Amino acid sequence: MLPYLNVVLPIATLIAGAVMQHWLSKSNQKSQEATLRQQQAYVDYLAASVGAKYQSNSPKKDSLAALIDAKLRVSVYGSKGVIEKLASFEKGGARLDNDTSIANYLKLVVEMRKTTNVDPSGGSTLDLETILFGSKE
Repeated sequence: MLPYLNVVLPIATLIAGAVMQHWLSKSNQKSQEATLRQQQAYVDYLAASVGAKYQSNSPKKDSLAALIDAKLRVSVYGSKGVIEKLASFEKGGARLDNDTSIANYLKLVVEMRKTTNVDPSGGSTLDLETILFGSKE
């Protein structure tokens, strides 16, 4: 029986290794795809929401459709923290025309940055405000 074991054991080990490698690569691929979907949903939401503020000549219908699409994807792929911050922004009217709503929006952006591992601290809200809305000076 020992000669058969010398032949079967390496083959079984090889097969088990191949199966494990395949399973782990599939798992990693799914995780990467989910992260990519999450990041794209966040970027699309930010683009649609800030874009609506600056695009006065574009059709409102297209802007609204892009915003709704992005919100739906954030609802599906977003982290718990991002969904909470988005809900807080929406409860305030989801308008970028006053300091309170801009502060809530910036909290949302910081949370998005945290959950996508771009910056664990989330970044400076003052710098983000300047980038997104321009300097107040």
